[in-house]
Amino acid sequence: MKNVMANTDGVEKLETMKSLLLLKLAEADAIDYAIMLEEEARKQNNEEFTGYALLLKTLIYGDDINKEKFFSATEEAMAYTLEKKQLNRYFLLYNSLIITYRGEGYYETAFLKISLMLEDAKKLNYLLGEIHVYENMGDAYFAEKHYQKALEEYQKVFSLLSTHFPEPLANRVELGRKIVDITYLIGDIPLTILYCDSVMHLVEEIERTRSKVMENFSTSFIKNLLYANYALAYISTGREKEATDAMNMALKYAEDNIMDMHRRLFYSLCSEYYYKKGEYKTALEYIEKYEEQHIYTFPEDVMLTKSKIQAATGNFEGAYKTEQEYRELANSLNQQKLSQRISELRTIHQVEKIEFQAEQERLKMVNMRLLVLGLTFIVLLLACFISITIFNLNKIEQKNRVLYQRIKSQETLELELREMQHTNYSYDHKISDNEHDRLYISLKELMKDETNYTDSNLTRKSLAAKLGTNEKYLHETITKHLDLSFTEYINLLRLDYAREMISRHFNEFTIEDVAIRSGFGTRQTFHRLFRDRYGLSPSEFSKLLKKS
Repeated sequence: MKNVMANTDGVEKLETMKSLLLLKLAEADAIDYAIMLEEEARKQNNEEFTGYALLLKTLIYGDDINKEKFFSATEEAMAYTLEKKQLNRYFLLYNSLIITYRGEGYYETAFLKISLMLEDAKKLNYLLGEIHVYENMGDAYFAEKHYQKALEEYQKVFSLLSTHFPEPLANRVELGRKIVDITYLIGDIPLTILYCDSVMHLVEEIERTRSKVMENFSTSFIKNLLYANYALAYISTGREKEATDAMNMALKYAEDNIMDMHRRLFYSLCSEYYYKKGEYKTALEYIEKYEEQHIYTFPEDVMLTKSKIQAATGNFEGAYKTEQEYRELANSLNQQKLSQRISELRTIHQVEKIEFQAEQERLKMVNMRLLVLGLTFIVLLLACFISITIFNLNKIEQKNRVLYQRIKSQETLELELREMQHTNYSYDHKISDNEHDRLYISLKELMKDETNYTDSNLTRKSLAAKLGTNEKYLHETITKHLDLSFTEYINLLRLDYAREMISRHFNEFTIEDVAIRSGFGTRQTFHRLFRDRYGLSPSEFSKLLKKS
């Protein structure tokens, strides 16, 4: 192909270079071919191929996780495609940018970009751009687990596609699959079945009217997943015969050559189905098949399903271990969703860390040069090294003191963030707000006695019993007022209690004593949670108190 490219010119040469780039797309040097195509397209002043090359460059940088080059390439490509009115590419680039921000955990930035994208779509009178916006909004809400809001955006897209862009049918099929999943998550089983029917009709229409445009679109994986969705919906409403028939059809289509990512989703649906059916051994087998795929991070909901299945089969030790892993994962994810109002502190801390590392690298270079001068400078070199080491140790200690001083202000900012998040998002509750408020007041009164939350055997069930309610309403109340899970709430109370104990009695109790008295099962768990919350280990915090 390179020989053909060398002996051609004009559009024919660009077409050859494009084909070569597509062949190399999955290889390490793909970016070199994209740059070559861009240079030749600019040389020929061909706007179509220039825009195509710029789009491919951003996708390659995104796949390589080269964020710095990805953002600069995206900015260049968006400016060019907008100038040349290549609106489809312009909004595809916008999509890629928003997906990257979501992937990095910058949800506020992603929502801001979505708003700007909507403004551009309306200003340019580009309806397909608006559809991209609404689907992005739905994806962002879905990632944040605001399922009702996500459903509203997806339904808006489904309606617009049906009205204005009925072809290709595959677009509505893919979107309909998302809606099927989300309606099940919010518990609207009749709507789940309704959308299963709609998507199935679309799939059957594709099979009846298959054209060259659609010939590469496989319907097997869609039918496989849809029948699994049917089975799960039917078993949830007690329609066991229909559920069995649907699952048999799902298993039939599972025998086809289905991509691993779709097979993985199928396994998760099967595990949930067999769990609801009471066939725990089969459910666990599908969970294990799910884990064997190793494509994406293990989702939290599947971890909880696995824990429930293990408990149902009598494997309480395994269930406890899985639930602990889930809690650790949930805590880790929550740490990634810090408030924008405290992001400045984090940025300052990161800048200081980078400056410190740069200073260390500079000192290494200085030390290497000093060594070349010979033995006569050894004494001076040692003196300099000792001085610098002392200086750096003092600097680190000073940073720890700054962190110590920021602890209380950070707590305040975190509480404000939770209030902001509660204001920004609404929740559907099955009991009235007044009842939630009264239960929350009762909870606060009960928690004034630290012996309640420092009891290491405290569970959501036992706490609900003390409050005269059930676990579900207790969970809803804590989520509504604090945007926290039960475990996160209890751990925060225990951490605050532990910090006060260290502050008042740092000469009386060991760290192990504090961990046990605060209700933590192990020192390791206490140490990890304390550092995550305050930026210092319990021992470091205690040392600073002794010096102050």
